[in-house]
Amino acid sequence: MLKTYDVVCVGGGPGGFSAAIAAARMGRKTLLVERNSYLGGMASTGLGLRMNARVLEPGGSIQRAFIQHMKRRDGWGEPMTFAGQVAYVPVNPELVKLVMLQMCEEAGVELLFSCVPIAAEVAQGRLKQATFYGKGTSVPIGADIFVDATGDGDLADLAGAQSVSGRAQPAMLLFSVCNVDVERLRACAQSDPGGDGVREVCEGRCFEGFERLLAQARKNASAPLAARFMRCFCSAEKGRMIIAASCAPDTDATDPRSRSAGVESASLQALELYLAMRKGFPGFENCRLSGVSQLLGVRESRCFLCRARAGIVSPEESSVARFAAKAGPDAVYGVPLGALLTRDLEGLVLSGRCIATAPEASHTVRSMSACMVIGEAAGVYAALSSPRRQDPVSADEVYAALCHMR
Repeated sequence: MLKTYDVVCVGGGPGGFSAAIAAARMGRKTLLVERNSYLGGMASTGLGLRMNARVLEPGGSIQRAFIQHMKRRDGWGEPMTFAGQVAYVPVNPELVKLVMLQMCEEAGVELLFSCVPIAAEVAQGRLKQATFYGKGTSVPIGADIFVDATGDGDLADLAGAQSVSGRAQPAMLLFSVCNVDVERLRACAQSDPGGDGVREVCEGRCFEGFERLLAQARKNASAPLAARFMRCFCSAEKGRMIIAASCAPDTDATDPRSRSAGVESASLQALELYLAMRKGFPGFENCRLSGVSQLLGVRESRCFLCRARAGIVSPEESSVARFAAKAGPDAVYGVPLGALLTRDLEGLVLSGRCIATAPEASHTVRSMSACMVIGEAAGVYAALSSPRRQDPVSADEVYAALCHMR
């Protein structure tokens, strides 16, 4: 039986959960569909939150509420700063799942877990209905408007929205180890801070480099190692570190076979790295494998052709989300409303890293902090939209609603 909603958000990561909450808070009957049996996406893998986007007004109310919930429950670690900018925050991943779920429940969002989109019905240029699949069952769902927060833009692609491939950034599979002697690792970094040695970052809470050690590991590995550089972060738990080195550079995240091959390759690399670390990486001699990411970390996949692109903007330009840019102290990355709207399809709004972004802004806009804020704007736009409206929703309307939510 077909169920209908005002707003259906697909993807329960940072860009989807915030969109669903924003729409529900504005009184819309909202459904959030998630492929996993938990919310959070990459934010709930145990690898911390990428927060390298400094959010400017007006958005971010849902992100701030999420951070407050995490802090009150002792699940938010001390942020790590690189070049004067917060880039990584260690968190309790299980608490991420529960806090996001609780926030959705409080906002009145209906949830559908373990389902993925498999078909889309478009009539007269408007997305009317999507079919989801889970546990051997097809679930047809109609909506006034859909929010695609799948990361890869799966629903938008099924609906026929035009896109190009964007695979410049390699996919990664991060893992974690416990029982690390951080003081020994730090002593090694301080004795050899340059060249090909281990380098200390953030006062002993992050280390990078390891080039010489990785070169030796490649010679002794029983499976190919792609990594030439490694970075490891201290997690929220003492003695546990997140390892970023296992990569799959040729993975097409939109192709099931390529994605599967990428997961297989990166997983075997993680095993080889773990064994090599125990044999000769200072501070890791007695480490134990404590976790492997449940999700392949994809930076880029489909890039949709939208009505505008996020990028550097002037102060007077209209934006539904704004972030501090690295180009200078006064430079701003702005997300115009058109960057969330495909050129050729109504009834759909994009959220998260699949929005249209200029190359120089992609690193900032795809971060988790930015995705939460963009998701909030997408949810507000969806709540204001209706096929019965005579006039299109304007960026000024979305901006005003975001200011009111603040």
